[in-house]
Amino acid sequence: MFSNLRDIQCQLPANITEEEVEELALQCGTEEYMTDWVNNCITFTIDAEDEKELLNEVKENNMLLISSGTRFVSHETASISDSETKRRIGLFMKSLDMMQEVENVHHNVENMDEILEAS
Repeated sequence: MFSNLRDIQCQLPANITEEEVEELALQCGTEEYMTDWVNNCITFTIDAEDEKELLNEVKENNMLLISSGTRFVSHETASISDSETKRRIGLFMKSLDMMQEVENVHHNVENMDEILEAS
């Protein structure tokens, strides 16, 4: 139902070009990355099972690891149209948001913004 993805942010080597960044990403096993030229860093997005390989490549390229995070991306989405169900889900999500113990809530609801606005 969800893919477990890792976002791994690293410091870019000094004076690296865009073409070299693309080669680096491929060498690290991903085509999905985002560069932040202002802060001189790159964020790789990979499947969780490929994390070890990427971290080895990062180490071999003498890149500084800045941060690593996990996120879940749903394969299928659902849309909720019933107003009472929207209200209840909205209240539930807001209550989770207020709990200090809860960091991230992953869902597959297509119209969650609309639901949160309505509740």
